Amino acid sequence: MRIDLVFDTAACLQREDERAWFAVIDVLRSATSIIYALKNGARLVMPAQSSQEALRISEHLPREELILCGERDNQPIPGFTYGISPGEFTADTVKGKTVIMVMENGIASLVRSEPHLRLIVPSFVNLAHTARYISTHAEDDHMTILCNGRNGRISLDDLYCAGMFIHKIEDVCNATVTGNDGVYIAKQLATSFGNDIYSILQRTDEGRHLCAQGFHEDVRLAAQHSIIDLVPSARNGDLIAEEVKHDN
Repeated sequence: MRIDLVFDTAACLQREDERAWFAVIDVLRSATSIIYALKNGARLVMPAQSSQEALRISEHLPREELILCGERDNQPIPGFTYGISPGEFTADTVKGKTVIMVMENGIASLVRSEPHLRLIVPSFVNLAHTARYISTHAEDDHMTILCNGRNGRISLDDLYCAGMFIHKIEDVCNATVTGNDGVYIAKQLATSFGNDIYSILQRTDEGRHLCAQGFHEDVRLAAQHSIIDLVPSARNGDLIAEEVKHDN
């Protein structure tokens, strides 16, 4: 399998291979929150690129069936039910609901503008299960991993997760992944850091920022390794839960 790792959404759209898969990583915190919401029974997650877009989407849905989520400076957007802390998305809050989540990142822009992309959302919490999913759905295909980053800058948490994800794909497929320079950098970084995910996340720019604002629990939840056995997958502009089949 060939994997290319990129840091810019536009690079994902410069594709020639119609069999290509895309994985968007945003560990702190969009990807992690999406996974927790779907795990705890949300019908689907509808990514929105702005609060205005989220409100436009919500106008076409019964109010009692949806939850509006999004943040500004790590605080819930006024008038929205929740921010994007993964711990907020419990079964009591999201089961049976449609979650409209504001994400000013590659997840929202790709899913909303390119609804037919074969796109998945990995994070640490579903890492092994996502690698298993890829091994059965895309082993012979090309995949592009987008490390979302912050304001055009590389995020260590996303790059670290990408490296661990690639290593896990190699383990599951029992084959060496080929790829661009970003893939080799991510793999080497993950090898160097090892598996103490929480400790590493606390030292990243975003991890330090979240902890300074009292969101230690968000970082801890994001650092859980492979505890959730589903993969968020794009479907007609939304994200739904794809269950991962376990070997007998």
